[in-house]
Amino acid sequence: MNAFLVDKPPVPIPGSHPLLGGRYSLERALLSSDGAQRWMAIEAASGRLVVVALAEPGRLSTFGRDVTHRHLVGVIDVVKEVDPKAFPPDVRMPLGAGYAVAEHLPGKSLRTLLEAGPLHPAKAVAWTLRLADAVQALHTAGAVHGAISPRSIVAEPSGRAIAPVLSQ
Repeated sequence: MNAFLVDKPPVPIPGSHPLLGGRYSLERALLSSDGAQRWMAIEAASGRLVVVALAEPGRLSTFGRDVTHRHLVGVIDVVKEVDPKAFPPDVRMPLGAGYAVAEHLPGKSLRTLLEAGPLHPAKAVAWTLRLADAVQALHTAGAVHGAISPRSIVAEPSGRAIAPVLSQ
């Protein structure tokens, strides 16, 4: 699941909707330049913020739900059966679509950091090696990322001591 960073401000979702999967309350649509449909949501039981991404049929099996790595955002849940009533009415819902839920990791994207100037070469090399290790962990588990870009890398994550972190 790529780019759980918000490139544009979130858009509030009008009206109320049932809990998605009985667990997640969709709060705001996340607008991204890659066209993926994602929402900031609240896990009802814990109150924590998560990101819900609608997934095309066949894509759900590639998410690294069981992959843990210090340079990967964790996937919390992967659901194959979707209740369309839990989504806003304007959502494009492909037949057979499901969704993945991942931890929300606030922070600056690598894209934002690079807009301010280039990274020091030693930092760039160290980060590349860390990200390659994270991608290797995904591939070893039979998962793929599908869209690695500066937008999908949390370069300065809040609440984590080590950077960078790749969204799944």
